[in-house]
Amino acid sequence: MEEIDQESPVRIAWKASNKEDLTVAEKSLIRHFQPLLNNTEVETPTVIPSEVVLRDFLKTFSRRLIIFGTEFRNSYELLHVHIKYDWTNCSPKGTAAKIKEYIKTNQDRNTSLKFKRHRYSRFDLFAGEVFRPGSRAHKTTAREHRSYNNHWELACNGVVIQITPVDSYREYKDKTQKLKLAGVNFRAITPEAFSEAQKSNDSEFSRLSCYISDRVSLLWIKS
Repeated sequence: MEEIDQESPVRIAWKASNKEDLTVAEKSLIRHFQPLLNNTEVETPTVIPSEVVLRDFLKTFSRRLIIFGTEFRNSYELLHVHIKYDWTNCSPKGTAAKIKEYIKTNQDRNTSLKFKRHRYSRFDLFAGEVFRPGSRAHKTTAREHRSYNNHWELACNGVVIQITPVDSYREYKDKTQKLKLAGVNFRAITPEAFSEAQKSNDSEFSRLSCYISDRVSLLWIKS
């Protein structure tokens, strides 16, 4: 419209009509102005529903992630589902590297599901230590930072999913049960393990409630 307006000024006008007269007025104006694009089929790109992309992601990483719990902050915010990954595998085959690879590979898909990445800035294992650039210790620390310092956030159908690293992944791996998330079989901390963790003041569970059922409703597909 802006390009056409530069060549020949465009004015937008409208005429108030009731529902009964609208069809008659439309036909009359079409006959008068003979719009070139009237009845022209316009191809629009296929939009992939967010839940389709989410389910594909969850299926891909279901064996690498664990649901630690849910968080309901207040009535003005969406429910948050907190998922943890094992950051200690810092190789290209580690979970963090694989998630980054997945996001890069699928970044051009036409969907409203977006992966937002934030820095997970609590990594202070080597705070204050200085390593010679290029040294083995420097490279090791850099790999650990790349694996640990990630916080992915994505929202789908009224639920926000938070994916962050955890030190105790292997400890809790055997304290899980299979539950559904967006209709996908997923590992979640058992109520017993969740209760024990809260009693022991494990900071990973301080604001959370135990995950007991699927919180992502499916609007476009059946699980």
